[in-house]
Amino acid sequence: MLRSLASPGRWIGRVGAAALGGVLALALVAWAAEPQAPAPAAEELHDYQGVIHCHSLWSHDSKGTQEEIIAAAEKTELDFILMTDHPSEHSLTKALRGRHGRTWFLAGAEVDHWLGIDMRRRTRGRGVAAALGDLLEQDALAFVAHPEEFTDWDLPGYTGMEIYNIHADLKAEDVFRLASRAPRILFDPTMALPSILKAPTRNLKKWDELNQRRRVVGIAGNDSHQNVEILGRKIDKYEVSFGFVNTHLLASELSGEAIRDALVRGRVYVAFEAFGKARGFTCVVESGGETARMGEEITLAPGARLAARAPQAGSWRLVKDGQIIGQGEGNGFTAPLDAPGVYRVEVRTTWRKKVWPWIYGNPIFVRGSGGR
Repeated sequence: MLRSLASPGRWIGRVGAAALGGVLALALVAWAAEPQAPAPAAEELHDYQGVIHCHSLWSHDSKGTQEEIIAAAEKTELDFILMTDHPSEHSLTKALRGRHGRTWFLAGAEVDHWLGIDMRRRTRGRGVAAALGDLLEQDALAFVAHPEEFTDWDLPGYTGMEIYNIHADLKAEDVFRLASRAPRILFDPTMALPSILKAPTRNLKKWDELNQRRRVVGIAGNDSHQNVEILGRKIDKYEVSFGFVNTHLLASELSGEAIRDALVRGRVYVAFEAFGKARGFTCVVESGGETARMGEEITLAPGARLAARAPQAGSWRLVKDGQIIGQGEGNGFTAPLDAPGVYRVEVRTTWRKKVWPWIYGNPIFVRGSGGR
């Protein structure tokens, strides 16, 4: 029988307005958390693959040990993991930090609909706005967790949002439909997470809308708990969720500072690694003798073009301001650009004779000569 389908007490209800103190704190520190100016494209960057949104035994809804997490990271060849335990007595004081084996860890928390990244202490305020203010005050990065349940999009200062979350897919799954597939999943564990995957259409729509107003960095939320069981067997072991979807960062080195910098600048793409290894994916805009990578801005000039490439063939979509304006097939994709806008690419691929979402690149901001 189906023993556990989601984390007990996992889903946080919507909260009311923040206390006045939290709002004032937010106003004072929000300016410091706005994305920095894009780095020059000539800087040498490396593609680092990792997991954002992971829980351990320091969360109330996981019994996964730190040793299990480190071992799974080694097995799936992860460069970084950003821990986001639910707040508890030891969730930050005993959190994984720094390098363990090949993997770099930053500590954080999932609190009031935020993923706080690189935290040093627990938040003191209660409510969405107060918690955000507290995260920014301690110089942590803030990402919207579970955007399907989020409403406070106009708050200033947060870095980005999950454009996909594994547990959100699991929560939306029909229990009886999933139970009917239990024998197949147990026989072939590689199908456990693909069997619940739904293209994040709603999240992408909101993401595109927000990026027309300000830079909002898109990440994957693995939401790894290692606590889902069917017929007494765990189907969401860390190595399974770690290997299913990853966030890739383009960074100068593997360090806490470089990880933060890549996230803030939006030098990021999301890839469903279960369907094909994506390391090496690139997307740039060339215009007026200059080049901009994901997360960067560039001024439109005659002859401007977008050029992207992936390590294996796929079906490409070019999205401008939330609308699909171009498509293609193959290992690469190019398109002329004749208007300012927010441009990003998506890649789909074929796995086991079915077409799946594969790569979602963060946008490049092409401005007109007037800066808009």
